[in-house]
Amino acid sequence: MELTKKKQLFLQMQFSLLLLVLALIPSFSLFPTFNIPAAICEIAGLVGVVHALIVFYMSEKELPLHYVIIVGVGVLLSLLDFVPMIPGWLNILAIILFLVAFFLGKNCLQITWSQPVAPFLAVILFAGLLRVYDAVGDMVATSILSLVGAILFMVGVLKCLKLDWDEKMKKGFGLLKTAMIINMIVVVLSWPVGLIPLAGDILISLFWMGVFIVEIMAYNNMKKSESLGENARSGFSLLTVSVILFMVGSFFNMIPVIDMLYPYVYIPGILLVYLGWKKILMALEQPE
Repeated sequence: MELTKKKQLFLQMQFSLLLLVLALIPSFSLFPTFNIPAAICEIAGLVGVVHALIVFYMSEKELPLHYVIIVGVGVLLSLLDFVPMIPGWLNILAIILFLVAFFLGKNCLQITWSQPVAPFLAVILFAGLLRVYDAVGDMVATSILSLVGAILFMVGVLKCLKLDWDEKMKKGFGLLKTAMIINMIVVVLSWPVGLIPLAGDILISLFWMGVFIVEIMAYNNMKKSESLGENARSGFSLLTVSVILFMVGSFFNMIPVIDMLYPYVYIPGILLVYLGWKKILMALEQPE
């Protein structure tokens, strides 16, 4: 398999595994309801994992058997999630299997990065999913993972800031650093503020909009960098669109009745987070 294609499939596999982990988190509610947006994300994750696994297996032929079994059993357990009255502990088992596959992925799929920035951008890509998925999951667990995602995103940004960039990229990463600091504060504040009826959601949405405005400023600076090729610039454009979608979703969340559309607007935004950072990573991994 061509090395570039292999790395792209690796990112697809890892992102899809992480998406499945998030979508399968049980609510532990006394009166659980069927979360349609989470189900959409689960289906998207299953499609991404199965496609990547089939292509890897057809091309490599020598995929580690234990990796194939771990992912395969996880996929089967995930499919059972759509069957009514299936015990919740099967979801927990699937989550464990997908997490094991996620951390084994780099070695099992024999991925090596040629550029020092690549692993840091990969961290940012996966953290980007963690920090915004709470809009879909809307649980204590996904809220905590949102904070974890912001912290990991910050770690990736700080690592990137140590590398040699032009002024536009440095300014962009600096703005992302500011956005993640605000992001972490917003997540922590959302726990007590979210308890306030109606006004709580409005305040939290306004806080998030502040985070997203700083992010848009960051991506607008980064896509003007003269050191980047056209593919990387288009990646930052995709990220800008994703953040605009998140802002629209946050606006919907402030308005009764249409607030139910809030998670649905985030889903295409999450897809664009993946496509944008993947495009940037691959463009920097193999400069034009």
